[in-house]
Amino acid sequence: MGSSDIVAGRPFTNPEGSAFDLTVLQYMVETLCRILLEPQAILNQPRPVVLYLNEIGGRCHRIALSRPEALLQPGDLTVVGFCGQRRRGVDWGPLDAVDEELIAEFPQHEELLSYSTLQLESDDSCNLVLFSQPQGVLHWASSDKHTLAVSMSPKYYSVIRLHNAILPGGVMADNQLALIRTKYYDFQEEPLWQAVRDF
Repeated sequence: MGSSDIVAGRPFTNPEGSAFDLTVLQYMVETLCRILLEPQAILNQPRPVVLYLNEIGGRCHRIALSRPEALLQPGDLTVVGFCGQRRRGVDWGPLDAVDEELIAEFPQHEELLSYSTLQLESDDSCNLVLFSQPQGVLHWASSDKHTLAVSMSPKYYSVIRLHNAILPGGVMADNQLALIRTKYYDFQEEPLWQAVRDF
């Protein structure tokens, strides 16, 4: 896909959607930075540390920290941002259970530093996952629990934008996310429709 293409009949491919997602993901990075500057919130807690923040309107913002000490260090981070349009009227219990199991296995993934989930005002959701190295994405994707969560996505989401980005200098550097690639998935019809846009 070109940088400004909008696929007919698929408005979620509008580049403005990616720009909005990036704003949300940047906010999640900034929130993570504030948490790391308050060490009493995570001191002496078993890893991963899981925090639940209340956003405006009672929306939930969960932050799971696998290696907070690494997040305090300078250096570029590899970023995965998952932004999905949630289906209405489905039982989220099974997917939430798998999500909890994913967090529990964080110690098996050395490069995985944090995993944040933010509920949006539209009731859609965004996930921000930070890795110390690009190979950490592949290692996490090889997890059986991650594979199961991916296979369950069509039941819970109608469309997904999956972003790959870099966070120059790390969480504490106060830099903007640099978007590299967005993958689009449309589960509203068979077969699955997907596309990729490189930036």
